[in-house]
Amino acid sequence: MITSELFQKATDMINAASKVLVTAHTRPDGDACGSVRSICDTITRLGKDATPIFLSPLPDWYKFLFTEKVPILGNDITCEELSAAGFDLVIIIDTNSYIQLPVFDEWLKRNSTPVLVIDHHVTGDGLGSVELIDSSAA
Repeated sequence: MITSELFQKATDMINAASKVLVTAHTRPDGDACGSVRSICDTITRLGKDATPIFLSPLPDWYKFLFTEKVPILGNDITCEELSAAGFDLVIIIDTNSYIQLPVFDEWLKRNSTPVLVIDHHVTGDGLGSVELIDSSAA
């Protein structure tokens, strides 16, 4: 259940950040792709730098959602480059499970950057410093 206190913590995390990395699970589907795009748009409208990445290529039918090619971890960008980029917040969309974040999961475990998880699945590994989970939202 998402309480107003939890929502406020998420809002505070976003407000405190200036450079945000946004990603979702491997083999991104419609809710992952659309959510990454909308979160990036929102972060950008707040005057912050939002960088989307995906962990595997987007299906062709979702590429229209992005005006520029979104980097794919392992193909276009490395974990070392992520570390060097100086992100001060990571937002993970549509998953809370290490197994759905191949390669990125190891980066997360080595990194101390705060993580906000926004998800609707019941299962989770507790990846976030703050987690907004609503299993009733599809």
